[in-house]
Amino acid sequence: MTIAPATVGESTPVVEVARQLLAHQLPGLPVVDPQGRLLGMVTEEDLIMRNANLRLPHFLTILDALIPTDAHEFDEEVRRMLATSAAEVMTSRPPIVSPDDDVADAATLMVEHHLNPVPVVDNERVVGLLTRRDIVRLMLREEDAAAGVADTRI
Repeated sequence: MTIAPATVGESTPVVEVARQLLAHQLPGLPVVDPQGRLLGMVTEEDLIMRNANLRLPHFLTILDALIPTDAHEFDEEVRRMLATSAAEVMTSRPPIVSPDDDVADAATLMVEHHLNPVPVVDNERVVGLLTRRDIVRLMLREEDAAAGVADTRI
């Protein structure tokens, strides 16, 4: 886990978010308010989506009316493509873990929701960032320490 990770504010320009991701070698950054409370997450995928081709919505024809079947997804793609700040590109209310959660639970959350990274929150404040790389690192540490039971807490 990255303790006290770099964070960005809502008004941070998208280009600065990209710089921070690269500078800190993280797959995502928490977006926080001035008190350090989590507002959302901006990931590499969010930034890549800004440069991807826009997928036009599919329509269902009923009595000569065209009804979009995935209008929400289209609106979300457009919103992210036009984003200029962290608030406009972030995923609001991302799933979180606490420092006391078991690593297996965190890994399950990551797999089920396709997350990387996951913010570690304690008392509404971001205290860490758990990445897939952290889980792989823990696996290796446990293998290397093959004597006894390794601590699987985050």
